[in-house]
Amino acid sequence: MLNRQQSAFFLVALLAWTFDAFDFFSVTLNIIEIATTYNKLPSDITWGITVTLMLRSVGAIIFGIAGDRFGRKWPFIVNIIFYSIVEICTGFCTTYAQFIGVRALFGIAMGGIYGNCAATALEDAPIAARGLLSGLLQQGYALGYLLAAALNLAITNNKRYGWRALFWFGGCPPFLIAIWRIFLPETQAFLCAKEARKTNTAAGKFS
Repeated sequence: MLNRQQSAFFLVALLAWTFDAFDFFSVTLNIIEIATTYNKLPSDITWGITVTLMLRSVGAIIFGIAGDRFGRKWPFIVNIIFYSIVEICTGFCTTYAQFIGVRALFGIAMGGIYGNCAATALEDAPIAARGLLSGLLQQGYALGYLLAAALNLAITNNKRYGWRALFWFGGCPPFLIAIWRIFLPETQAFLCAKEARKTNTAAGKFS
C-alpha cells in the first residue's frame, strides 16, 4: 500500500505523462485541419509526427543525465514546463516551417518526460507494487489520447481558432502539475543514492 507521499509521486507522474500524450495525439487528430491551414498535404504534416519521434532519444539522453545528476525533482519540473510551452507555441505557429520546428522541440521534451515520470512514480514505491504501478503509469498514454479525442470534438468546432485551441488548452494543465511537483520533495531513493556517492567519494580520498 502506498503512503501519502508515494501516492502523490505516482499521481503527479501519471498526469505529466497523460498530458504529454495529449499533446502528441493533438497533432494526429488534426492532420487534415493543420494541412489545410498551412496549404500542405496531410503527408507533409505527418513529418511533424516523424520529427517528434526521431528526437525523443535526444530528450531521453538530456533529461536522463540531468535526472541522475541533479535529482528527480527539478529536471521533471523543467521538462514539463518545456513541453507545456512548446504545446502552447504549436497553436501560435503561422508557417509550416515554424510548425515543424516546434514539433521537433516537442520531441526532445517528450523523450525526457517518461524517464522522469517513471523515476518519480516508482523509485520510492514498495517493491511489491512497482510492477502494477509501472503498468498503470503507462496507461497515462492511453488516457492522454482519450482526453485529446474527447476535447478535440468539443473544442476544435470553434471556427475562429479551430485546431489551435486544442493546443492552447492542453498546454495549461501541465503548468499546474509543475507547481504541484514544486511542493513535493525529492525522492528518497535519489537522496540515498546521492549520499552513498558522497560516502564513496570521501572513502576514496582516504584510501
